[in-house]
Amino acid sequence: MASRKIGKTSLNCTLCKSYNRKVRKYGINLCGRCFREEAPRIGFKKFN
Repeated sequence: MASRKIGKTSLNCTLCKSYNRKVRKYGINLCGRCFREEAPRIGFKKFN
């Protein structure tokens, strides 16, 4: 089956393969849940 080029299922999370809440900035391609878990390891810091 050919992969889609446009639409919701064109890109998925690289860790959990989910299609919702994508974080694509800087080429991260993670869903929101995986981004929150992996952000400290990647180098993102939370500021209040």
